[in-house]
Amino acid sequence: SFIILPSDEDLLKEANALIAQKKRLAPALVIVVGIGGSNLGTQAVYDALRANARIPLYFADTVDSERMAHLMGIVAQA
Repeated sequence: SFIILPSDEDLLKEANALIAQKKRLAPALVIVVGIGGSNLGTQAVYDALRANARIPLYFADTVDSERMAHLMGIVAQA
């Protein structure tokens, strides 16, 4: 199915509707939670496009208590 993905108009409409819905929430930041593969792909794309990022994106990819406390501090300030 991924071969026809670029021309799947129904899926594109669905994705654009979801994007519009999430933009209306006007988030101050986004935290991606995951370890390994569930996190790395998103981080690679973000790093490549970071110059165009409108919303700060953070990655909670560890169970380290200091890192998690730091992220919670960022959330509290947002």
